Amino acid sequence: MKYHDEYRTVFVSITRIVYNAENMLSTFYRIECNFLYGKTEFVSNAASTNSVIHKKPRGKRGKMLQHKGTNSIETLRLLLRRFEKSDAKDMFHNWAGDPEVCKYLSWGPHKNIGVTQIRIDSWRNQYNYEDTYVWAIELKSIHQPIGSISVEISDDKAKTCEIGYCLSRPYWNQGIMTEALRTVMRYLFYEIGYEKIIAKHDVLNPASGMVMQKAGMKFEKVLYQVSRRRDGTLCDCAVYAKNIWED
Repeated sequence: MKYHDEYRTVFVSITRIVYNAENMLSTFYRIECNFLYGKTEFVSNAASTNSVIHKKPRGKRGKMLQHKGTNSIETLRLLLRRFEKSDAKDMFHNWAGDPEVCKYLSWGPHKNIGVTQIRIDSWRNQYNYEDTYVWAIELKSIHQPIGSISVEISDDKAKTCEIGYCLSRPYWNQGIMTEALRTVMRYLFYEIGYEKIIAKHDVLNPASGMVMQKAGMKFEKVLYQVSRRRDGTLCDCAVYAKNIWED
């Protein structure tokens, strides 16, 4: 009988040790999960504490967007900069007044330089806000703007944005737009903090999709009949995107 009592005591002691060890492992596991995945709280089940520990919630990557506005960016061939008041003439003649350039865009072609000047003045007013990103694409060899690239839509909470661009026709198929798009995406990823960048094009304009692919974006889907072209026909748009971890 004494032997059985001693055996029972030893068994209960071992059981308690195992139980407490399991609870400690469970606690450490929860701590690790919270640091890895940013949970707002974890519960300790250890018999000696039975406590709830709270920690501050964290964002997806722990940081909010840091808007810095349209800063100048230079590449081998290009200077991406803010529009200047004197750019109206070059913008109108190089792309904004060209029906072929504007064929698949939601605006244009501009009827005269006055319309282009109004557009530039509007952008220049928006430069007062740090969440405005509208660049003139200047070809350094001729010191003229030959196109534009901008953030059209931004979702700060989701850290996503949509980019739009256009380029003067004589400079198509020279890798210029791809160079500009890559550069702007890196700026938006690493300087501002966006985590996903989207671009769209009319399915009748596959050349724009090639620019997106060469810049490292991947096809996601087609949005059917999302808008009307200026000729009244319904427009289907192909959607491309790039995530920061794919850069």
